Amino acid sequence: MGNYSDHKPDLGRSAKGKRTENNRPSLGKTGFSRTEKGKTDLFSGSGKSQQSRVRPGYKKSVAISRFSTDEREYRSENINSHDPYVMRGVSPKISKPVNRDRSTRKITEKPSSVGRANTDALEAQEKDELLLIGKNAVWEALKAGRSIERLFIAQNIDEKSISGILGIASRENVKIERIPKARMLEISGSDKNQGIVAFLSAAEYVPFEELLDNAFAAGRSPVFILLDEVQDPHNLGAVIRTADCAGVSGVVILEHRAVGLTSTVAKVSAGALMHVPVAKVKNLTKAIQVLKERGTRIFGAVMDGVPCYDCDFTDGPIAFVIGNEGMGIRRLVREQCDVLTRIPIYGHVDSLNASVAAAVLMFEAVRQKKQKNDSDIDC
Repeated sequence: MGNYSDHKPDLGRSAKGKRTENNRPSLGKTGFSRTEKGKTDLFSGSGKSQQSRVRPGYKKSVAISRFSTDEREYRSENINSHDPYVMRGVSPKISKPVNRDRSTRKITEKPSSVGRANTDALEAQEKDELLLIGKNAVWEALKAGRSIERLFIAQNIDEKSISGILGIASRENVKIERIPKARMLEISGSDKNQGIVAFLSAAEYVPFEELLDNAFAAGRSPVFILLDEVQDPHNLGAVIRTADCAGVSGVVILEHRAVGLTSTVAKVSAGALMHVPVAKVKNLTKAIQVLKERGTRIFGAVMDGVPCYDCDFTDGPIAFVIGNEGMGIRRLVREQCDVLTRIPIYGHVDSLNASVAAAVLMFEAVRQKKQKNDSDIDC
């Protein structure tokens, strides 16, 4: 028998260069061509002049490529000899072939951005104890005086059947949103939602006047944090946590266009939400006026004010106003501030995160009070 690794396939042409009927190429499973009429190669399984059986241990994977005449034999049974990604003639070091089936690939895509209302809803849904589904559950929570962060009502619901719920929710200034049935199903995760879903607050709000009374009755110069349309729950949670560490008397947020006490806020606060009173007001400008009537100085955090290290935070009650993550403090709120202060920046980025800026101002007040030996702060 000849050496088939050196065999050059017959192109099936006669001496004159013409294709003949008898010498027409007929490629078998191994890629060999017929050399003579009535004779086939070793692996074709037919023909009388050659052995028709394959020697034991001889691999059929030594098929010769039509594009190369010095093809080398692969000894590995796990590698396809025609793999274009394996260098010819080099023993592969891998033991498993590469899976190139695109249908089995797992593609993870970043979820598209959603509105703040949808984000708050999904965040609150993470904790079952903050999610109320159905008329009875919502009705009992309202009657018990529980703080409800947001109330969702299906657009196709008969509002006469929930008139009592709508009446209490309106009186308590609960956010009411009417949404499509599909969205209601997405939020509740059940088709037995009766067209109404509510999200409880992670903690109870304290009335604004009560927060002030308790702070001034403590016999010290209180410090307050006022958040102007802060919408990121992580920022609110971080501010509450820092406020507890710095001994702040309370945090004031807005009812509308601002994040409430969601489950994410409670998680980020690391338990501080149970110790720091949080009040919710409709109008921050009026809240500032009430604070001023009680002798509180208002410091607004801006980018073009007096350096905070040059301000005096030790003279009586103070309040820091922290603006929205993107827009900062609104104009009307800014006009109500007694002093506009800034945190000096020495790097390339021109501003700090809202919660970080609040932390710097709070602990600058702590430092000044401690340096002045103020008995209000026990460091």
